[in-house]
Amino acid sequence: LEAALMPQYENLSGAEVTLLFQGMHDTYLVARQQEKYIFRIYRAHWKTKAKVMAELTFLLKLHENGLSVSSPISDGNHQFIQMFACPEGERYGVLFSYAPGEKVLALSSPQALLFGRHLAQLHGISAQLNTEGFSRNYTVETIANNTSQALEGILTHDSSLMIAVKRISEQLREKLNPVTLQSLRQGICHGDPHFENIFVETATNTITSFDFDFCGRGYLLYDLGSFCRYERANPANIDAFMQGYEQVQNLSNLEKDLIPYFEVLMRFFHLGARAIHADGIKNPKWLPQDMALTIIEIEEHLHHLLKNS
Repeated sequence: LEAALMPQYENLSGAEVTLLFQGMHDTYLVARQQEKYIFRIYRAHWKTKAKVMAELTFLLKLHENGLSVSSPISDGNHQFIQMFACPEGERYGVLFSYAPGEKVLALSSPQALLFGRHLAQLHGISAQLNTEGFSRNYTVETIANNTSQALEGILTHDSSLMIAVKRISEQLREKLNPVTLQSLRQGICHGDPHFENIFVETATNTITSFDFDFCGRGYLLYDLGSFCRYERANPANIDAFMQGYEQVQNLSNLEKDLIPYFEVLMRFFHLGARAIHADGIKNPKWLPQDMALTIIEIEEHLHHLLKNS
């Protein structure tokens, strides 16, 4: 990367490239003098080139509208995506700006409020953009179908767990039906609004978000449900986040009532995604007893909400 790739970018010839971590994708730190960047090489067969470009176009639009995000940087030929022929298949690489600020190990309530404002601003921009071309579609029907299909290859059709999965799908479809959803805002979701995907610049009270790998079109409440799930052990953070969000975007009583169901929808999405990607290579195998426990927990969560609605 240092020898062959960095010279293609302006002012990056001679930059030092260091592997930061290898997870779903490979992430590198690119440093030259006082400047820092991030270079990501996407996992093979994860997204098509067009779908990577949809993610990058979204980031460019957010940046153009003044939202602080880690945005893609083009090379000297005005190309954002580099291609690598690897043994496992063609992979795509993108250079991103380095997010200012610092990583937080856990959110404080003031930071959660800033995060809420940041996400509301993101949603305000995303609701005005073209939502075509994304890998993810955070609608009830898509998530229910994809999760059921992912588990059909693992669980037997008539098993109690598969019956529970179908029951969860039916109950989510019934609760989040087209009539109920018709008044909800749609746009492009971040898809994974977690404190690990932001840096906080304390001096300026600025949140910068990154890792938009799971961004996709759908109901914007999906992001709110996701945040609530991640911060479920910190109700004060959830309250502060919602306060910050509503300082920018108003939420109707219906939207507030439906956020817990989108939390369940997020859990159902991750159930299917984990089942697909637990390949024992990039991600560890998923033990059957752990999968069973997750399905039971999701159904109990949904049952509790429906019983008390």
